[in-house]
Amino acid sequence: MRVRSRFGRLRNSLSNSRTGALGFAAAVDEMLAQGVRPDVIVHAGSSGGTQAGIVAGVARNGLSTRVIAVSADDPAASVETTVRNIVRAIPGCDAFDGKIVVDDTMVGEGYGIPTSASREAQQLLARSEALFVDHTYTAKAAAALIAYARDGRFSPDETVLFWHTGGQVGLFA
Repeated sequence: MRVRSRFGRLRNSLSNSRTGALGFAAAVDEMLAQGVRPDVIVHAGSSGGTQAGIVAGVARNGLSTRVIAVSADDPAASVETTVRNIVRAIPGCDAFDGKIVVDDTMVGEGYGIPTSASREAQQLLARSEALFVDHTYTAKAAAALIAYARDGRFSPDETVLFWHTGGQVGLFA
């Protein structure tokens, strides 16, 4: 009985990730309709649904955009496998074999636990951009983006989009 129960939750979680991924694939279409064509997209990741949708949207539109998920909890290899499976479940992407990029260097002590880099990112974005991110999920992705910029990982002529995935409500908890 326990195995079925756990499997049922896992199956529902993957199903929810696929459903969410379809929304993000459509969001890429909307982004393009607004005339935004980034060279790089950086976002927070955990279940794989966000990245799978963005990757599928990029692939379906024939873009060369690099999509980088910053894991808030799981090892990169695990997230990459999950993302690939979800992408292949999206209509038109069943043969997808493109690159999946997941950065797990910002996880720190785990999900829900802020790092010094996520706190710095949170404060920097609030002060300089009036952009609010939670301290344990989206702030970790912002911390990676800031680190990439400081390390010169983007060329000056690249358009880099930070895809804010929410979490601001955590600021008030």
